[in-house]
Amino acid sequence: MSEMDKLGRNHDFLKQFRNSPLFIYSASYLSGILIAGSSPAGTEFSVIFTSSVIISALGIYHLNFNDPLAGRDKLLLKTQKILFITAFFSMGLLNIFLSGYGCKITKITSLPIGKIILLKVIVKEISTAGENGIRVIGYSREAGEGIMLFINGNNSGIESGDTLNIRYRPSEIKSGNNESRINLKLYYSKKGIYSSGYVNQSDCELIKAKHLTIRVFFSRLRDSFAMREKELLKNDDASGVIIGLTTGLKTYMRKELKASFSKSGTMHLMAVSGLHVNFIYIILTSLTLFMGNIKPMRIARAGIILTVVWTYAFFTGLAPSILRAVIMITMAEAGRVTGKDNNSLNALSFAVLAICIHNPASAFDAGFQLSFLATLSIIMLVKPLSSLYNPGNRIMKYLWNSACVSLCCQTGTLPLTIHYFGLFPLYFLLSNIVAIPLSSVIILFGIAQFSLSESFLSDDMASVAVWLCKVLIWFTGRIESLPMSVIEFR
Repeated sequence: MSEMDKLGRNHDFLKQFRNSPLFIYSASYLSGILIAGSSPAGTEFSVIFTSSVIISALGIYHLNFNDPLAGRDKLLLKTQKILFITAFFSMGLLNIFLSGYGCKITKITSLPIGKIILLKVIVKEISTAGENGIRVIGYSREAGEGIMLFINGNNSGIESGDTLNIRYRPSEIKSGNNESRINLKLYYSKKGIYSSGYVNQSDCELIKAKHLTIRVFFSRLRDSFAMREKELLKNDDASGVIIGLTTGLKTYMRKELKASFSKSGTMHLMAVSGLHVNFIYIILTSLTLFMGNIKPMRIARAGIILTVVWTYAFFTGLAPSILRAVIMITMAEAGRVTGKDNNSLNALSFAVLAICIHNPASAFDAGFQLSFLATLSIIMLVKPLSSLYNPGNRIMKYLWNSACVSLCCQTGTLPLTIHYFGLFPLYFLLSNIVAIPLSSVIILFGIAQFSLSESFLSDDMASVAVWLCKVLIWFTGRIESLPMSVIEFR
């Protein structure tokens, strides 16, 4: 490669940052949140610090804006920029303290551990916990905290939004065992859950909800979809895979199956993220091409696309990684309607700011961190990497582009992958080149199979869906069984 080529690529790389003014401010805001998570400083210090910085920044801005001579002073302009960056940092610092995040992760349950109590719990989330019961994530207004419950027996009548009057013995959530690097106690404390317990069906009184919020409505829809898929497919592994791919619920998958996907480097497929949303976005964009490109039609197309992707975001639970993707798609559609170019790095920066301003604790969510780093890596690295080789046919081009995207994602998220999961799948390139398109086909076929479940094609569609899932499971199993499939960091 010539020196001119190197200089040109470095110029293009740096140009992305110069053309994305929001990036430095969102990065500063995010840094303030992350530092505050381990900072001994309190809310009072944050208020004083933030107020001082904002007043100073506005003062310098006023001077530069109103005094023509001062506006030419490069030192004042640099000072203004530094102060605004510091202001975003301090606002992130203040926001996380005001959210009570520090108290949340250090809090211990207010419930009497080991004593039998009566408690009223609102059901937030339901999943299976084996053949003889369900797992319920609930919230107690009386205790002001979340609770994880395992209820045995046939509990088919329990739905999200319902209230349970229970009699049980609370127990403390353990940190985890030696087989897992994830600190379960810290993981659940970030979600406001501090205790768990086993409940007999006879000790559980169900009170049905009379009014449903939008989130509860979609949560029930998601639970109904999962239960219906289990009935239609009549295969636990296949239904677990389809439910995981379409909703992100991994609780319907066996531990061995989850381990197989994790060690083959394809577990990200089971965490609904930007990959799934972008796949749906591409399909919707293709299906609405016939509407044309005049402005009224562009607006109509954008309305259809955004309605579907936001509905899907609610259906999957509005996880931070999903919100990131949907906000970026919303900005892309806004740019297409107005005829303006969409800056991906600016869109990512805006999405991060919007999510973290609304809920600063999202910055500590593993899914959000992985999604942010993966997207940033794709934006910054895929183009220069893919330009190193220009394949001559479509198949090689697909394989090369897929390899570039997978390599960039894995490179960008490598530190977090090792930190959270303690392993690195060596054959991730091979597994994702096959698993990503196959999972896309399974998602499409799963949706079609579910939609036609009442037709005469139901059994045939279910058989094909099960077969496709078995192929994916077999493939990930083969990758996992290869020598040195993972490097473990213990």
